[in-house]
Amino acid sequence: MIPAGPLFHKPKSFISAKNLLYTSICIGFFTLLLHKLIPGVLNNGVETGLLLITVGYVILFIIIKQLALCKKWARAALIIICLLLSAFYLFTFKMELKASMAEWAFFVLQAVFELIAVIFLYTKESNQWFNSRTIHTLP
Repeated sequence: MIPAGPLFHKPKSFISAKNLLYTSICIGFFTLLLHKLIPGVLNNGVETGLLLITVGYVILFIIIKQLALCKKWARAALIIICLLLSAFYLFTFKMELKASMAEWAFFVLQAVFELIAVIFLYTKESNQWFNSRTIHTLP
């Protein structure tokens, strides 16, 4: 028998995508912390980039919460936010011209996790879940 809790109604691909996105946020904040610890690389452009990245993570967290509430628009917004975060990272790395290899590795890992999460959110199983939730809420 399947328990009646809301966790058991979500497909495994959706739960995996959500976990990958949370992992991506943690990796991103770790990268920001690592970036702050490197001495002598901060200037105005880099600070602006870091601020944009931080705001992007907050927005990403809000979008993950909206995905859990079965909002279909959040999937499209997630793609846009992931692309913007990648652009902000590239802007920050370009401004400083001295990104460490660890920062690049974390950036690539984060981008791969976000890509896999988006793929999971658009699987047949997840599409059926998103569509079924919106059909049942209509009068």
